[in-house]
Amino acid sequence: MLLLLASCSALPAAEAPPSVAPWIVEVEPSLRWMGDAFSACALRQPDFHLVIEEVSPTQPPSPAAAVRFQWGDSGIEERSAYPIGQDSLAFVVNPANPAAELTYDQIQSVYTAQLRSWRTVNGEQAAVNTRIHYWVYPLGNEVQTALEEGLRIQPHNAQALGIAPHPQAMRQAVAADPAAVGFLPRRWLDSSVKEIALTGAPFDLSPLPILAVSTAPPSGSLYTWLYCLQETYAAP
Repeated sequence: MLLLLASCSALPAAEAPPSVAPWIVEVEPSLRWMGDAFSACALRQPDFHLVIEEVSPTQPPSPAAAVRFQWGDSGIEERSAYPIGQDSLAFVVNPANPAAELTYDQIQSVYTAQLRSWRTVNGEQAAVNTRIHYWVYPLGNEVQTALEEGLRIQPHNAQALGIAPHPQAMRQAVAADPAAVGFLPRRWLDSSVKEIALTGAPFDLSPLPILAVSTAPPSGSLYTWLYCLQETYAAP
């Protein structure tokens, strides 16, 4: 049966076009600093919307997520990975600590709870509280994994002063304690902490890639957004 529009009937009210579904983007905690660039690159495209979800590195990718950002190349088998930039690991102390460097053997001894006193490192210039307060991340955290795989150091978490859930918490903990030592992705460094040099490492501490990982090659507006991020963070 054919249905004809009656010429005398009132026209239906115009309906607003459906809004474009937002892209769901998963981000590991070590890359939280990328938030400003996420927004800036999104604003360059009309009708491009994002939903940013922070996820643990141990959490499996959501089927609903268009892309996942991670630091390092673990777990990307059978998925498409696109380099956005890179970052490296840095050891930090409180600015009040006179220590300027630690050897690889000293760092290993600190994080395995064998070296316990700053006086052993700094001599008479040791911080007021001479006991070393070292901080770690939870097992499976991407920054903890960078330490374990890059330097082959297995921290003694049970003897640590505290476990920082993410780099922001690590930076705050070290900034608040003259006897503290921790480790951060280098892009998290600021004046609240002091980087110390690592000498005598038997391994090459190459920067780790910042990757955008997806189940299918990105296209359209998502591709354009990722290209903008790559231009922003291509330099180390």
